[in-house]
Amino acid sequence: MAGTTRRVLLAIGLGWLGASALLADDVIERYDDGKIKERYATDAEGRKHGKYLAHHPNGKVAVRGQYKAGQLDGLQTYFWDSGKVRLKAEYREGKLHGAYAETDEKGNLLKEQVFWNDQLLYPKSGRQINEALNKIMGSFGIDAPGMIRGAAPRGNRRPGGQGGGAGPAGASTLRTTDHVVAQAAQAATDPLRDPTNLYALARLNAYRYLCDVPHDIKLDPAQCGSALAAAQLCARLGHLDHYPTNPGLPEDQFKKAYYGTSHANLAQGRATRGSVDMYMEDSDPSNIARVGHRRWCLNPSMVTTGFGESGEFSAMMVDSADRKDVPDYDYVSYPPRGLLPLDFFHYRHAWHVSVNPSHYAKPDPAAVKATVWPVRPGRNPTDADPERRAKEPLPLDHFNVSLDGCGIPNAVIFRPVLPGLKAGDRFWVEITGLKKTDGTAVTIAYMVEFMDL
Repeated sequence: MAGTTRRVLLAIGLGWLGASALLADDVIERYDDGKIKERYATDAEGRKHGKYLAHHPNGKVAVRGQYKAGQLDGLQTYFWDSGKVRLKAEYREGKLHGAYAETDEKGNLLKEQVFWNDQLLYPKSGRQINEALNKIMGSFGIDAPGMIRGAAPRGNRRPGGQGGGAGPAGASTLRTTDHVVAQAAQAATDPLRDPTNLYALARLNAYRYLCDVPHDIKLDPAQCGSALAAAQLCARLGHLDHYPTNPGLPEDQFKKAYYGTSHANLAQGRATRGSVDMYMEDSDPSNIARVGHRRWCLNPSMVTTGFGESGEFSAMMVDSADRKDVPDYDYVSYPPRGLLPLDFFHYRHAWHVSVNPSHYAKPDPAAVKATVWPVRPGRNPTDADPERRAKEPLPLDHFNVSLDGCGIPNAVIFRPVLPGLKAGDRFWVEITGLKKTDGTAVTIAYMVEFMDL
């Protein structure tokens, strides 16, 4: 028979109950067949207090945890009815606080996170990041721990145009005329299999994965054609231009190229394989105010793209924004909250946060403020307590609020002054002065930690 059995016991010497109240009520609830469903103790006020045990109908343990004054407190372990662990989560006074890990019925890891006072600080573990990057990039001949194999090294920068306009500049790359012609022919005949395009696509999806936006972007042949035409037009002009005049091309050819230049990120000075890193940097004087190329790369609505290259000019189409399954994100940031491999960031890169227009009112540039504090390292990510932050925040050498429509139509852009970065460096970021769509004031706060792969 289903029912509840209660026994009043002295709290001292309860063994497995571990209650701390003077008196405790030992509660046993049963299924209809008499098997134990739950067993727990309560304190003198009738609240769950001490160790807690629940069983599946088949008799196997379903939950093993503990309470304190009616609230979850300490490690809670949940099991599948097969007996395998489903979830391990650490709580403090009813709030998620510490390590959190989910696995499926086969034991495969689904989530490995860290919470602090119910706030998700680390959405992904270093192990998950390593595995995901190897999966995203490894099949395209790209080393997850670093740059794409064969990419040109960084060199002198060539100034580009504005974000949403011309791309950031990169290292000069020398190419023979024969190589350029052969490459253009290969990209034109089979852009979906062109190794250069696949390299760039993998790098794009890697950045998107790290920044928690959909990372299943595909190459589209028509977009690759538009990107190639855009790059060829820039090569003919000898400079980057999103809205060029016709340099003497047949009208149909110019219209195709013009569509490409006006709907693409453009870059000069590095091959397509390294162009995505240039777009994500976006921190040179002509681009830092908007980081427009980066925001297009991280547009949650993007579905497909195309890449094209001609000589030292390259293009990436950003006109695909018809994703039907856009996640209900709160904000998109770079560097993102949680862990970020050093190979995907440089200490002189600008930081930015774009809030979801469906959740937030248009930011007021006069009211918004960004603050970044260094955080003293702990022994492991679960020690990542924001209260370890330094007394004084870092100075900023750039701050701006951009409200144009590059990807998400707003961005709070800032750059803390740093001497460099190394694995284990942690920072607490706060964006104040924001408002929800209903006018409620809100602060965005998150942890960033850099890691090695």
